[in-house]
Amino acid sequence: MFDALRLPRSSRRALSAALAALLVSTAGCVADDTPGPRSLPAEAVAITELDGRLLWAELDGDVVLENRGVVATLEVSTEGQRGLVGLSATPEGRIFAGLIRPDERLEVVELTINTDGADDAAELAVERSVWVGPATGRGGNGGRVVALSDGRLLVSIGLLNDRDAQADPTSIVGKLVELDPDGPPDQAPAVVSGPWFNAFAIGESVDGALWVADNHPQDGDERLARGDLGIDPSVVAVIPADSAPTGLAVVGDEILVCSYNTQRLLRYRLAPDGESVEAMPDLTDNCLLDVLALEGGLVAYSTGQSIEIIEP
Repeated sequence: MFDALRLPRSSRRALSAALAALLVSTAGCVADDTPGPRSLPAEAVAITELDGRLLWAELDGDVVLENRGVVATLEVSTEGQRGLVGLSATPEGRIFAGLIRPDERLEVVELTINTDGADDAAELAVERSVWVGPATGRGGNGGRVVALSDGRLLVSIGLLNDRDAQADPTSIVGKLVELDPDGPPDQAPAVVSGPWFNAFAIGESVDGALWVADNHPQDGDERLARGDLGIDPSVVAVIPADSAPTGLAVVGDEILVCSYNTQRLLRYRLAPDGESVEAMPDLTDNCLLDVLALEGGLVAYSTGQSIEIIEP
């Protein structure tokens, strides 16, 4: 699965070339051994593999100038849908990752990029553990890390094969939870919303509203709803059955949802009150892993082999 996030423009020490604007990772429930960014309009791109590797390359428009190769390998379990499952950055450029450790527990870590003053070398290291979470299963673990525009850090927790805990509003199972980015690994997360089955497709609008397309593990409804309104948020749409949403982006008054099973890039137009949506024609039929809103109204999405750019 491909995570995409914006980094603030900063010095080369922040990412790659003083022009770094976008960080992309391929991770999550599907391993992609040959990720291939082809036309992402940014000067730097990072790609993570399910097996814990993080790579990065410099881009010039739609041309890959140089592939810098592997800059870090994080220790993860890759059994089932485990692995390096989330990557995000705060507005200040702090980078956080969600991963399933070799002992199969979910963990959120902060990463640091060091270039040591060299133009052609970078090293990404785990700076510290932010939170050590629960034991995971073969699937439906969550682990999506979301750094909001206001600086808050969220992580999704999946069903973990525990429906009783999912239904408990005080339990973190099946919830979006908030972490203190500077807290200790044994901190107690605060529940933000739920219950969810596997909130993996998450996106924030420019006005700070958080949206979730919930991935149902069996035959139940896959729901589109606000992810920042507490317990039992109102559902604004039921996504087509068995879509397996893998990414969500908000572009103006439209919500885009990438479907792994159908490869449709679903499109919904928000009503002015933000409490209902109208289904619109699909944008494309080859969106496999994730979708991201870019500047200028453009949209990037992953086909599993490349990153494509379209204008809705």
